[in-house]
Amino acid sequence: MKNTTNLTSVNVYIEQLTFTRFLAVITVVTYHYGYTYYPLNIYPWSNLFLLGPISVCYFFTLSGFIMSVNYYETGIDKFDKYKFWKIRIARISPVYLLALFIIFPTTYRLGNNDVAGLLLNISMLQAWIPPYPLTYNFPGWSLSVEAFFYLIFPFLLILIRKYGFKDIFLATVIIWIISQILHIYVLNNFHPVFPSKEYDIIYYNPLTHLNTFIIGVVGGVYYVHNRHIMRSKRQFNSIALWSCILIICSVLLCRHRFSEYLGFTLALENGLISPLFIIFIIFFSLDKTILSKLFSNKILILLGDASYSIYILHYPVYLLYDNHIKVYFNLVNIYGFLVYVLLLVMLSVLTYLIVECPARRFIRNYKINRQ
Repeated sequence: MKNTTNLTSVNVYIEQLTFTRFLAVITVVTYHYGYTYYPLNIYPWSNLFLLGPISVCYFFTLSGFIMSVNYYETGIDKFDKYKFWKIRIARISPVYLLALFIIFPTTYRLGNNDVAGLLLNISMLQAWIPPYPLTYNFPGWSLSVEAFFYLIFPFLLILIRKYGFKDIFLATVIIWIISQILHIYVLNNFHPVFPSKEYDIIYYNPLTHLNTFIIGVVGGVYYVHNRHIMRSKRQFNSIALWSCILIICSVLLCRHRFSEYLGFTLALENGLISPLFIIFIIFFSLDKTILSKLFSNKILILLGDASYSIYILHYPVYLLYDNHIKVYFNLVNIYGFLVYVLLLVMLSVLTYLIVECPARRFIRNYKINRQ
């Protein structure tokens, strides 16, 4: 059973991961609306601004890690899965529904009045059924995936406790290898193109991202078991962290060369790089250097906390910017994009403070009668 001291200790070290979510979400925004502008389009650095889909993979890995760290030590007989689901719904649904509410009039005016698609979006089931993953507020597809992960997380904890970490770790490795083999096989034999049902299944279906989430969950369990021992090895942790950062940056910068050298198509979006992500997450959680202190700055933490609002609102805010600001002020090139990002961040921070947090508290405090 988890005691209050352990829980507090863990949360202190997770705090420095918060700003990494902001950095990842900004790459998503840049991928959608800014990577073609100079100087963001200068090769090879432009590869770092084309990370949108890979950054979503990082979100899934980080999500599994954080949930494991916060819930694994709770005895399984004490773990209330209904309370867990309520907390997770409170975490994502208010701003998700707000974004859908904002975007609906525009999409309806443009002729998108598909009732089935709207219902699937409201229920967060759109990623399961082509051609609906990118309908209405298109970033919402990843929340459809995340909702599935929330649903199965309590049962993953039961499996880990039943079979032990070593067996689950081996199973995770096997699942990851099989997932990558299948992904590579499909990419090179069926050549799915966007838009198509095959493309939707490969890139947006929750099952194709399950290996990424499981790696995060198992990485979180490993961290819980070993954090006290690993914290004493500060020099090793620092070397491992910076080595991992260097490897990740090298992979991301050179990823378009892999297919040329290997002779077949290779993509990183469905978990291929997740093992590197979880290594980075674990060692950054243990880090005590100036980097972790910098990332623990209160302003940066606020930006990290608002990153979910930034992610889910970046399409609705772009429509606002494109229709009501850009056209009137003649904002072009990188300057217009920077104004859009600044507007997005400010509105998202306000949304986090006046919508997301109060709504989350209300839902979490709402009593569920299961009798």
